[in-house]
Amino acid sequence: MKLTVVLTIVASILFAVACGGGKDADAPAVAVKAIAPTDAPEPTSAPNPVSSQSPTPPPISMVLDTVSPELLSCVKTALGDEQYDAIITGRQDAVAEQLGLVLPCILQYPQESNAIMEMFGLDMGTIMAASTPIPDTAGQLTRGKLDPAIEVKVFDREKVWPGTTLLNDNHDEDWPRIIEVNMLGEVVWEYVISKDLWDGEPFRAMDKDVELLANGNILFGLPRRGIFEINRDGEVVWSHLDEKISHDVDRLPNGNTLYNFGAGDTLEDAQVKEVSPEGEIVWEWSAKEYFNSEPYLNITLEDTDPNGWTHNNAVERLDNGNTLISPRNFGILVEVDPSGAVVRTMGEGLLTLAHEPELLPNGNILVANHDKPPSIIEFNPDTNEVVWRHTPVFRGKARFISPLRDADQLPNGNVLITGYGVIYEVTRDGEIVWELVLTDKETAMKGWHNLGFYKSQRIGIDSN
Repeated sequence: MKLTVVLTIVASILFAVACGGGKDADAPAVAVKAIAPTDAPEPTSAPNPVSSQSPTPPPISMVLDTVSPELLSCVKTALGDEQYDAIITGRQDAVAEQLGLVLPCILQYPQESNAIMEMFGLDMGTIMAASTPIPDTAGQLTRGKLDPAIEVKVFDREKVWPGTTLLNDNHDEDWPRIIEVNMLGEVVWEYVISKDLWDGEPFRAMDKDVELLANGNILFGLPRRGIFEINRDGEVVWSHLDEKISHDVDRLPNGNTLYNFGAGDTLEDAQVKEVSPEGEIVWEWSAKEYFNSEPYLNITLEDTDPNGWTHNNAVERLDNGNTLISPRNFGILVEVDPSGAVVRTMGEGLLTLAHEPELLPNGNILVANHDKPPSIIEFNPDTNEVVWRHTPVFRGKARFISPLRDADQLPNGNVLITGYGVIYEVTRDGEIVWELVLTDKETAMKGWHNLGFYKSQRIGIDSN
């Protein structure tokens, strides 16, 4: 049978188990949504229904004879040594949670899915046999390692813009890292930020930016420390130290690097700087020149934010040579020309603690907006009209998504959204088609301060 049948049956098994099948009838159903690849052949015959009776598992020797070493290794990695041994030696009845963990193995080795079912004590006969390989489009099945701190809850392969996702993970204060994960949530690349880069200073991870460069290297900023470019081996190939840096760093087409300062900025600071590869500051912008007056002057932030005047948190060089800047505490966005003159302000009365504005090809602005509740909005900067809004709801766990950090429009029109404890891809119709969550419960209990995710970037099949 083909993969379509495999995944249909898997979904049926998960549902049946969650409704009372197996030894653990109270086990929660797994939220992984597996979608068969497009153009998959239709099955030649209809599958037999799953029996409501717990079948007798085959002898363990038969199971091991039908499972390749590669599949066993995949299952062992997915379940962990202890759970793996329990299933192999005890031939446990399937539990939805366990079966969901090995779903990536079924996707990778569909021809051996029957053996997986046998390992879980499910007598599916030949129904689960599959011969259709899964196409490795966009590197979405580039293999990596499972990580207990993160988990993919939703994956609709027909609706996502596939690839890998580059992100910073700050959930462990003693283990800050940059990781790249595939569509299954497996870590395919990892860089643990060396404490040497902090020069003995306490780690401040909350507003760390990360960006894939055209040369394949990774650019990231460490707040109040500097900017670093590393290769895939983790070697620092370029750096620029500046204790007044926060939130956002961008490599420009001319080779210079644009960055901002807003975490603790004052009236006397430059909120945006551009530095050459040689370390020379070639351009800077100060909010003082244009906002040294009411109602901006006395935003002392004792009431809103004691850690900065503007709390500028984003900067983007536009195709017209101007620069889009986000002075968060002013409740506006500004566009400045190369001379530093403000040519327009945007979002008055609409924005509240905005993050990561992006100028779209249609001229609108996409931004993560901290209104109540937090939402992602696309608005016309000329009319202030909101043309699209997405208000995330995650099972009542508001702290899991708030504060919203980042929103990026993907080439297929979907939007990749980053919150404190979740990164997800949503269609313009509001359907979540991919969801990566932080599973570390200790972090969740601490709240979002300096922990969790901050920004992410989807790397597609044609990306460098």
